[in-house]
Amino acid sequence: MAVDIMNATALQGLNLTSLQAWEPNQRQIDQWAVNTETLDALLNRQNALGNMVIDPLINPNKKNEVRIWWNDFCGREATDCTNDNGCGPLTANPSKVDFKDYEITGCIKDGFSINEETFTGSFMSIEQNFIDNQNKVISNLINKLNQKAIVFLEANAGLNKGGQFVESGGKYIIPNPTGPSSSTIYTKIIRDGIVSRLNNPFILDYGNFWEMNMNAQFEQGNGEGKGNAARSRYFNIVSDLFGGTQVPAVAGTSFLVAPYAFAFVNKSFFQKRTHPVNGHVEFTGSIPKWDDALGKYKWYINIPGYNIVVDVLKSRQCINGNEDTYSHVFQYRLTYDFLLNPTGCPNGDGDAVSGIIAYQNETIPASS
Repeated sequence: MAVDIMNATALQGLNLTSLQAWEPNQRQIDQWAVNTETLDALLNRQNALGNMVIDPLINPNKKNEVRIWWNDFCGREATDCTNDNGCGPLTANPSKVDFKDYEITGCIKDGFSINEETFTGSFMSIEQNFIDNQNKVISNLINKLNQKAIVFLEANAGLNKGGQFVESGGKYIIPNPTGPSSSTIYTKIIRDGIVSRLNNPFILDYGNFWEMNMNAQFEQGNGEGKGNAARSRYFNIVSDLFGGTQVPAVAGTSFLVAPYAFAFVNKSFFQKRTHPVNGHVEFTGSIPKWDDALGKYKWYINIPGYNIVVDVLKSRQCINGNEDTYSHVFQYRLTYDFLLNPTGCPNGDGDAVSGIIAYQNETIPASS
């Protein structure tokens, strides 16, 4: 009888070893190049959604939508009246409600295969190869998720009511941050945030302000440098230099973001599932479990430091029946979404404040 050298018990041990090996060190940083400044900023700053929103969205049994309702008071304001002592007929604005539907639709995947024949007579163990491959998959998924976060910001930047900069293509054009007008940029952005009613916003920057902020820190001991240093400290600024090169659309872009404007959600289909026939609750968990319907092993892993779950599937195929060797195929699937909050009241053109404002460096043309 063929012996599955990567059976459920072995995979459980390998998975634990891989997660233990994920602790940061320079070798891993260099080899797997994890750069997630944007993702980190969003995860660390987002306002928590209530369980009534989160629980249905992450239910592994269903592809659920959640509808959020609110009273719609847009366009309502007090008006002048005449002193008629209330004798005339009463008129009033009708009450209105609005809603927005939310659903998890994003999925990114990566995987690898391990051919047992490759390790025949090799000094490298199949176990270490699995560990290295899984770590590489994890870094690929997280890096891709960082890019998806940037794309979300780019797609959902909204109206800026501050009037400090000219709008072009949905972005607001700022002077070169390293030029002579750089000292006034922050004060104008502060005004934009106040007039647009963004509460406690932070800045996600893709290279615009990095040099200016570094110089401000170095020069803060000089009498003439104290003002620039104070301006640079007003906002919590996160620079994602790598993200700016991976997503060309944000070259020369910076975002002013309110922490309530977005929410990241992530689900696993293998954590807990109700059997569709007998109604029993199945716990797959981090221990690989055979699924007859799929014809594959399935389990999930949690990415340390991010609290993000990833579903894993594994199958095997016979390579050489005479030598009893197999090829093992692993696929990792990360199900997620970035949700935008209900936006503000639209203006006459239908544009609204989304809680995200995009600024474009005048010296760097926006890309698509």
